[in-house]
Formats: sequence, C-alpha cells, structure tokens
Amino acid sequence: MGLANALLPTNIAETSLTIEVISHFIDTGYGKMKVYNPHTGMTALQVFPISRASSDQRAGRAGRTGPGTSYRLYTENAYENEILQSPVPEIQRTNLGYVVLLLKCTKQCWGFNGPWTKNGGVSIGPMGEQFECLNEVLTIASMLSVPSVFFRLKDREEESDAAREMFVVPESDHLTLLNVYQQWKANQYCADWCNDQFLQVKGLLKAREIRSQLLDILKTLEIPLSYCCPDWDVVRKTICSANFHNAAMLKGIWEYVNCRNKMPYNLHPASALYGLGYIPDYVAYHETILTTKEYMQCVTAVEPHWLAELAPMFFSV
Repeated sequence: MGLANALLPTNIAETSLTIEVISHFIDTGYGKMKVYNPHTGMTALQVFPISRASSDQRAGRAGRTGPGTSYRLYTENAYENEILQSPVPEIQRTNLGYVVLLLKCTKQCWGFNGPWTKNGGVSIGPMGEQFECLNEVLTIASMLSVPSVFFRLKDREEESDAAREMFVVPESDHLTLLNVYQQWKANQYCADWCNDQFLQVKGLLKAREIRSQLLDILKTLEIPLSYCCPDWDVVRKTICSANFHNAAMLKGIWEYVNCRNKMPYNLHPASALYGLGYIPDYVAYHETILTTKEYMQCVTAVEPHWLAELAPMFFSV
C-alpha cells in the first residue's frame, strides 16, 4: 500500500514553509492570531477563522513542485460568503499606546524649548537622570524583548526547577531576568553553561543583540550609561515609575486587582514572587496574558509610597 505525505497547516506554514515532498494539504480553516483587548488591556493568542487570502496561500503549499491536493474542512459557501477577503491588519489588533505616546512626545518637541538634542534626538528626560540605573534597565528591557529564556525538560522537571531557583530574586521577576543575564555574562556568554542551567541560548543571544542595538542608540544620542548595582531597590523603584499604570493591590491569596481599572488578575505560577516568603500588598507588572485565567506576567513587588511619590496624580498615601 502506498503512502502519502500530508501537512496540517499553521499560520507559519502559510508563507514560510515549503516541503517539496508534500502532496496533500489539510486546511482546517482556522488560525491563531494575537489580539489586544482595549477594555481589559490584555493581549491574547486566540483562534479565528482564516481569510480567503490565507486559504489560497495554504492551498499553494500542496504540490509545490508537482501535482497536489488541498482538502478544505469548510464549505464552498463559507469560503465565498462568510470568511474575510484578507486578514485583519496587525495595526487594528495591537496596542497602539506606545505609538501614541511617542507621537505626543514628538509633537511637544517641536516647540523652541522642546527636549531635542543637538543631533535631533529626544533626550532621556528627568526620570532617567533621577534614578541613574540605565545599565540595569537596558538589560531588563532587552530580556523582556525575547520569549522566556527558561526551559523545562520532560523527565527532568526537578532539575529544571532547581536550576531556575538559583537565579530567582524573590522581590522581582524583572530582577530575576537581570540576574540571569549578569550570570551569563560572568560565565563568558558560554552556551554549555546555558544548557547546564536550562536556559535558552538563542533567546539570550537575541537579548544581547537587542541590548547592543540599544547601546548604539544611546551613544548616538550621547547619553552616558549609569550604574546602580548592587542597589536593586533603585531598579525596583524605576520599574514602579515606568509601570505605575500597571500597579495592582492584593485582594486575596495571590489575587490582585489593578489599582486604576479594578480588573482582577492572578500572579503567574512561574513568578519569582512565590519565593518571597510573604504576599506583597502592591506589585507592578509588565503585561497581562489570558490563558486559563488572567495572569500578570513579569511582576515586581513595590512599596505603596513609591506609587504616591512617582504618580501623585493617581495615587495618595
């Protein structure tokens, strides 16, 4: 009996995957798409019906170099009348908050007293000069720009968890990421060391590349690099100042509510704060994700008087 090669599609298979021996293609009519919900402030990876353009693109995967067949698990009527002509543009399903703030900042710079540098760039602003921990924040920003660098091997879960515990800074997931990068640097960026510590080498290399790019930008803007290590409380305060809008207060056991919009969130099971020994009353988080629950991701314990000091228009003691 002869055998046939078949492929079940994903979003990646639509455009970036070509396997010459594939002759049969099964199209489920669905794909995953990252969507931002402005009402909850959360981004979730959700399943949606694909568009006609995506369907046609998927059909092209079968018989790329010879005869092939694409099997669509939906009706011709659905293809003609129900699904969209093309995918929803990313700009319509992403958080544009950063872009809007950048545009507003640029608009303010057009005045005679705007914070333009002599090279035509925007200055770092008073907050950066206040905390003087640019080196540490630069590393954290780079680590936040890549997927999680921790991995957990099947049948070696206990070893993976023990290795992760070695890097944990109980007060902060942000500081935990900073600690990982600093330990990697202290070990000469060694790939074997990463494997022994259950760390993703590719993710760390990408973070180092991003950090190098950010350093180049700082040099172009003639912004000096400041250090605060080992006073990591300064870094926590900086994180609080940058994420005061993502501040949350304790509601129950590891359950929080956003201080401004009162949205309920849970602390992610992988958070370093579980090793703190107590439940912090206030935290600041980087982002929220929706899986089985609404989770805060990358969380740092903060002091309530920091919020009142750094964002007095929203908080008071």
